[in-house]
Amino acid sequence: MRPCSAFALFLRANHLRFVHEDPNKREVRIDWSIEGSLPPIYVDRIQTQQVFINLISNAIEATEGSANTAKILLRVFITEEDEVVVQVIDNGTGLEDTEKIFDAFMTTKEKGMGIGLAVSRSIVEAHGGRLWAENNPDRGGATFNVALPVSSKREVR
Repeated sequence: MRPCSAFALFLRANHLRFVHEDPNKREVRIDWSIEGSLPPIYVDRIQTQQVFINLISNAIEATEGSANTAKILLRVFITEEDEVVVQVIDNGTGLEDTEKIFDAFMTTKEKGMGIGLAVSRSIVEAHGGRLWAENNPDRGGATFNVALPVSSKREVR
């Protein structure tokens, strides 16, 4: 593993280009907010990129059919606990159960397999991090949070 800035981790052009290759997802506005100076984190870039591609794709799909104009916000900040937190925030329909969605083979999609969030959580946990979801009480939609530790070089478990 090599050090990687949290900014580079999810804002790489490859992520958004991959997500926007689907013609149904091209019209979604994606903004980002980087709060403060972010330290490097040690991650397997391929694995963590897959996590963010999955979360961004899910967020876009959650806004389909919504009465609101679809918007995604990617927010990154460091906590007092020395974690870099990356949030994928959508204004879609929200979640019925913020924990059950991480179960393998649990899907809310008509053609979904139900493994994306389970695999994503496993990847994040293998990096010593946490992945959780919560509904946005004030604006609707949901926020998926990825917290990764700021530390010296580490091995993926």
